[in-house]
Amino acid sequence: MSLISDQGYRKIYMSAHPRADSNGYIKEHIVIAEHALGHALPARAVIHHVNEQRAMNTNNNLVICQDETYHKLLHKRLRAYRATGSALARKCIYCKQWEQPTCPDMYLYKKMSFHRSCHSTYECQRKRKKNAE
Repeated sequence: MSLISDQGYRKIYMSAHPRADSNGYIKEHIVIAEHALGHALPARAVIHHVNEQRAMNTNNNLVICQDETYHKLLHKRLRAYRATGSALARKCIYCKQWEQPTCPDMYLYKKMSFHRSCHSTYECQRKRKKNAE
């Protein structure tokens, strides 16, 4: 017996599974990934659906990520690829334009990407606003 969760994941009844919820259901993609691995998933592992269809749990649609950080990186790279055709492109936090990392005006600081010119404009406006107060 299976059902679809509120988040769109297919769940199956396996009350004996250690990751089963209080009703005895577990997300199907976890069971499929564990079967492919041949053992239980590590505690911090996250499963990524390649086509982003949470109910599609075929082996070729699942990627086992070591942790949530890596999983988020996959989504970030997918957004970049869809926007520019390059998974390495970065989006400016100010103007929202995508650029290749080789762009001479693009800067990366603490996981934030921005054009130096956009950052300079932002800082000038911020200082002007602060002095006006």
